[in-house]
Amino acid sequence: MIYLSHLLNKTIIDSRENKIGTLEDLIILDGEKSAEVVAIVCKNRDGLFRIPINLVEVIEHIIKLSVSRERALNFGTVQPDDLHLKSAILDKQLIDTDGLKVIRVNDVALSTVGGKFCVIGVDSGVRGLMRRLGINDSISKALLKSKNSVPNIISWEFVAPLEPDSKHLRLKIERKSINSMHPADLAELMEDLSKEERVLVMKSLDTNMAADALAEAEPHIQKGLVEDMKIKRVTSILDKMTADEIADLLALTNDSKREEILSIMKPEIAKQVKEIMKYPEDTAGALMSTEFISIPWHMTAEQAINKIRELAPSHSKIYYLYVVNEKGELEGVLSLRQLIVVQPNKRVCDFINTQIAKVDVSTPKQHIAMLFSKYSLLALPVVDEHGILKGIVTAHDIIENVMPESWAKGRVKRNRTKKPTREASDNSGQANKKEK
Repeated sequence: MIYLSHLLNKTIIDSRENKIGTLEDLIILDGEKSAEVVAIVCKNRDGLFRIPINLVEVIEHIIKLSVSRERALNFGTVQPDDLHLKSAILDKQLIDTDGLKVIRVNDVALSTVGGKFCVIGVDSGVRGLMRRLGINDSISKALLKSKNSVPNIISWEFVAPLEPDSKHLRLKIERKSINSMHPADLAELMEDLSKEERVLVMKSLDTNMAADALAEAEPHIQKGLVEDMKIKRVTSILDKMTADEIADLLALTNDSKREEILSIMKPEIAKQVKEIMKYPEDTAGALMSTEFISIPWHMTAEQAINKIRELAPSHSKIYYLYVVNEKGELEGVLSLRQLIVVQPNKRVCDFINTQIAKVDVSTPKQHIAMLFSKYSLLALPVVDEHGILKGIVTAHDIIENVMPESWAKGRVKRNRTKKPTREASDNSGQANKKEK
């Protein structure tokens, strides 16, 4: 095995042992378990030249060719489509989904596989870095303690481009699929990536996972991603998010970007988002979710249960049902337990709880937090000045917006699971004053 750091800048000589330049890079052809080296890049005063690997006779402390200078350089200069090992991989950041961290490629391991010179792995360890600094292995072993002196080689089979058609730039480690990571972990990793790397990570995720990760990310990262990603990708991700999540994101963007996105979104979702965004920041209207289940007060218990069955696939959490009259005004609240134990033909208006805690769209978040604490609520219904039900504020929303930032960051994040639940909103029901 030999390392890329040992080869870079080494002298290249032709078959007559005349120096023709130095080794600038290696050109590779990516493969599943290894990447075949197809050419070397020779640098001299005339430029960068692409020399096929089959013309290389020796590749160690010196690189010797089997042909003359004239023939070697006759193959021409490097091509735009070439995948250059040093520039594409060395010093780039990789996402290690096993260790949930971002690591840096300090060196690249090469060896002969099946008679071909190949990349077999990447070194993210300290010894790889010391090798790059010109410190040989014997000295680095003496300087480092035992466990740190072991090379941290990650096999090439666990390294893959972030984009399916990518020929260069960033890479990731796929010890487990990046799509299987918890969104909160992925959002945290994004803080260690550059702007370009974050966009590439989002491109590599399926839409559901991308929506989860975007919702969990810090505001400055959310803003950058929404503004840097292509509009089609942004709207496809937002399509998997709830109206309140979308409103939070669009509030971070400039007016022109916001209007562009809203114009492409589904009309009914865009209307809900605009409704939320019209309310002042830190009020119930701005914090509320429009994802909840309401039922007409004239329904029977059996009809209400059937409606829940219809809506259940799009609601991951249903603790309480909100009962409204013909005008959409909030009349009361029901627990699922009440609905199940009552006679099927009994109308919901006959057994709803009418003494409920509720807030107006203009209620400030501090007062909402007090009500949550006082009544141990899971969610609070939000009504307008006419008493019409507009949405709900969940305990999660209050924790996230009222709790000190240092405390909030350590709490358990929104309980999202994988793809199937991305189509389900993170709703909770309404606790009431009678039933606690």
